[in-house]
Amino acid sequence: MSSVDQSQRDWLVEQRYRAVLEVLGGSRVSEVALRYGVSRQAVYSWKAKYDAAGVDGLREASRRPKTSPTRTPAEV
Repeated sequence: MSSVDQSQRDWLVEQRYRAVLEVLGGSRVSEVALRYGVSRQAVYSWKAKYDAAGVDGLREASRRPKTSPTRTPAEV
């Protein structure tokens, strides 16, 4: 992973964290969503992730599937 990729990810986490802090500070979710250019559902999702895991919960999770149902079994 390059330093540019990491800095972009850090920036994204920081923006999500700021949005969550605004909501926790009393701002309306719809206002925060409009200000950050995202949906209300995204803000609610970030807040739920923050509540569950703190700032680490705001990082992008891998989208790689845990299993592959069409994969050929190892014993074949």
